[in-house]
Amino acid sequence: MPGFIFVFPQYNWGYPAPLKNALDYLYFEWRGKPASYVTYRTRGGNKAAGQFHLVLQGLHMRELDDHLELVITDDDVDEKWQLRDLDATLRPYLAQARAVDAQMVEALKDSQ
Repeated sequence: MPGFIFVFPQYNWGYPAPLKNALDYLYFEWRGKPASYVTYRTRGGNKAAGQFHLVLQGLHMRELDDHLELVITDDDVDEKWQLRDLDATLRPYLAQARAVDAQMVEALKDSQ
């Protein structure tokens, strides 16, 4: 059984509409699958994360305890919106990313 880690930006305090469309379209396929998410934006994406949490409940997915909310500011990106220093920007989240990974591994073992 697969697990899913959704990665998406926060736009206008929510998550992107195409993601909602994909989730709704595949409604039955998500049931019972373990899931977490990574949100990002200048404030980390906590508003989008809150909405997404409710959607995962509605889809009957098994949401992991941990998620990532990455703060990426305008200073972190260049004129083409590419990260200037990937390591420096993501380093603060390494321990949390490892926790999500460990939880996903456990959730997948429990699914077998």
